Amino acid sequence: MIKGLILIGALFCHVSHSMETITPRLAVPRVAPVGKDERTPAQEAMLAIRPDYNIYKTLAHDPELYQRWSGLGQYLLNGSTLPARDREIIILRMGWLCQAPYEWAQHARIAKATANMSDAEIQRIAQSPDAAGWSDFERTLIHMADELRYETQIDDATWAALRSKYTVEQVIDALYTAGHAKMRLTLGLTGLLTNFQGGMFSVTEVAQPKPFPDVFLHAAKQLNAAASACVVIEDTPTGVQAGVAAGMTVFGFCAHTPKHRLLDAGAHHTFDNMSDLPRLLSGVTRGSRDPQDSDTSCRRS
Repeated sequence: MIKGLILIGALFCHVSHSMETITPRLAVPRVAPVGKDERTPAQEAMLAIRPDYNIYKTLAHDPELYQRWSGLGQYLLNGSTLPARDREIIILRMGWLCQAPYEWAQHARIAKATANMSDAEIQRIAQSPDAAGWSDFERTLIHMADELRYETQIDDATWAALRSKYTVEQVIDALYTAGHAKMRLTLGLTGLLTNFQGGMFSVTEVAQPKPFPDVFLHAAKQLNAAASACVVIEDTPTGVQAGVAAGMTVFGFCAHTPKHRLLDAGAHHTFDNMSDLPRLLSGVTRGSRDPQDSDTSCRRS
């Protein structure tokens, strides 16, 4: 079996735009908020200057990570160059696409308080990007969030539309706002966030985004693993191309992406059920990219 890293790319299922309610989530959190009697001095110091919210008491499991992360979060929420309305459209759209009830509820409140958004406008964010009622530029912001969520990049038309109104600095703030929300939301929803602490890497840390291999090579370097000893799990063609370019073994998850698109991008194996992954990985031997029964059935559309 490969003795290296398993690098997980954009592996979160697409959400139908026609959905009217958020998918039910865990009734009980996997990581409970830190109780008063359990706190270390560092946790006490962190929580002493913050509201008594469960989100802070949960993040207090790793005070050092929170201290490093919170500055970016505070800037994006309170100090960026984006108008409050634009910021909330981006965050709420990403929250909806990731089906995150906590984020949705919190930012619905923030959108009303800081951007004077109506209930009808907030509800419209859950509809198609082409829903009536948005200005052309607001529709561009929604398209940007969708493209970053599913393609990990924006196309030329979206870039041009953003630049028609935004400075380069504002575009960067918009991309950071969407990307920061996506990383936080997707890991939090799966209950995996604490398992990835110290092992999360973003395109914002490297020179070039996918399909360039930079982010995967950066992760391998930071964790002292050879690229040839790494497995990439991806569900987008750009992510597959990045993994192949990095010289890693790439598994394409095709439950929601047509199999042929991932194979055309260079995926070495495809599968459509996450429960198959441990068996498939166990069949990958050092130097081999041919695990037994690695090509499980995927939709052909």
